[in-house]
Amino acid sequence: MVHQIIWLITAAINSVYPKVKINGSWTQICMTVEKLKPMLNWRQISWIKPPIGTVMANTNGSFNINKGKTGIGGVIRNANGNLIIAFSIYTHCTSNNQAKAKADLYGCE
Repeated sequence: MVHQIIWLITAAINSVYPKVKINGSWTQICMTVEKLKPMLNWRQISWIKPPIGTVMANTNGSFNINKGKTGIGGVIRNANGNLIIAFSIYTHCTSNNQAKAKADLYGCE
């Protein structure tokens, strides 16, 4: 069992850090893992204003199948970027896609 756990940890680390060699005792493996730094990825995203006289709704929904919980939320802003309304609601759904669709529908109402 110990060898299987070590193999799984080694495989997970090698998938993210292919150049890192993991071997030795459990203590050596733990010391190697503690030295690793997370790989940060980022990208800049900007909000595009809607045309004057209109509003924009940005919504999202999420469903956690393990806990059976769903949350939806969103913001509606005018052409100047001023907040008109924001919402965050727990609701009931059976999939992530259904949660996202429910958020869109709520944002349109």
